[in-house]
Amino acid sequence: MANDVLPASSSIDHERARTSSQPSAFWFDDGSIIIAVARERFRLHKSLLSRHSSIFESLPVSQSTRAETRDPPTVEISEGLATPRDFTALLEHLYHDVPIDSAPLSAVSSLLRVTSDKSLRFPTIHILARERFRMLLEPEPGIVNFITPENPEEALGLAVEHDIPSVRKALYYSVATTSHFEPDSTHPSLPRSVTDRCAVLQEHLITHFTPILFTVATAGHMTCTDVFAE
Repeated sequence: MANDVLPASSSIDHERARTSSQPSAFWFDDGSIIIAVARERFRLHKSLLSRHSSIFESLPVSQSTRAETRDPPTVEISEGLATPRDFTALLEHLYHDVPIDSAPLSAVSSLLRVTSDKSLRFPTIHILARERFRMLLEPEPGIVNFITPENPEEALGLAVEHDIPSVRKALYYSVATTSHFEPDSTHPSLPRSVTDRCAVLQEHLITHFTPILFTVATAGHMTCTDVFAE
């Protein structure tokens, strides 16, 4: 983890981060640390970050990396740990712009990723994000219809990765009935094991429902199939 979140220890690194990226909406003049994620920079309060994540406790204290810039230290977060979109969702929660209990699924999905142990390790926020994710997708008692998320494959991948079993069954069905699982198809949001399971489920659904859809009540299966074939 230490190799993924690194303080800019030299003026060359600091200058590169300062000139090659753009400030984000989260840029506070009194911020004590600059976080660079891809091409976006965030000037933030280190005390707030370190309060919620042990990763940020070891980051450098506020001091000028170059005397002429008077900028606080710059820390680069690798793209493998967080994206600007996910990191922004985290800041929207930390700075109370978007309360988690009213956050949409897209923001909650970002929070699940960026707060996990595989990313920036915000355990308390991760628990809240898991609960909000469950509330948004778990069918209520007595409700048959499941509201399909905008990106069901992403939602299923998150439900599997972060162990949210109460929403997995509905998401498996949603993915199996809306995606295509040809041998050469790609599904970057899903692990290979989940992709294989969805493909099997889709095949079973097709096998089960095809005779029902193409057989009329007064004709045998072959008779009905011949009619459609003609």
